[in-house]
Amino acid sequence: RGLGDVYKRQLTTTVDADGVLNGHKSFITMADQAKQLIVIAKAGQSQDKPILKAVLLEQPDDGLKIEIMPSLPMVPDINHGQITFENSQGKVLAGDGYSDYSKRFRTLEDTHVFMAFTAMMLRKSVDLKLDPELVQECLILINALNSLQGFDKNQESWFCLLYTSPSPRDRQ
Repeated sequence: RGLGDVYKRQLTTTVDADGVLNGHKSFITMADQAKQLIVIAKAGQSQDKPILKAVLLEQPDDGLKIEIMPSLPMVPDINHGQITFENSQGKVLAGDGYSDYSKRFRTLEDTHVFMAFTAMMLRKSVDLKLDPELVQECLILINALNSLQGFDKNQESWFCLLYTSPSPRDRQ
């Protein structure tokens, strides 16, 4: 069982065959500014595994309620929010919601968040004159993340590189 299986089982938002969404998403970047949302939702079960679909939702929608959350220290200028869907009408997109949409997006998003967090740590390390090794590790991580640009993001190896790279301290 991989991370995808856990993610699929935790998902509670549902969509019916007509594209009607019900449920809740707890962390949506720039939720109030998007004109369109792609929402991953459960569309049923197949052999004890959830079937996930991507649903295109236009804003505004009467069945959509957005609650803006407090800003995060590492990205204070980018808001995020929670969304509740109550019979929101969307369009079910072709393909598998997890492998064709969510996995790709989440991998890219994780890369950007990891880069932002590492850059914040680098800045704090320099500002507070912390251990030079920490500064060096931050620079190594930023360089490693930057080097991922050359990989095909549709390949499983890119996903594995991102999530299994050891830290410099682990190599000692």
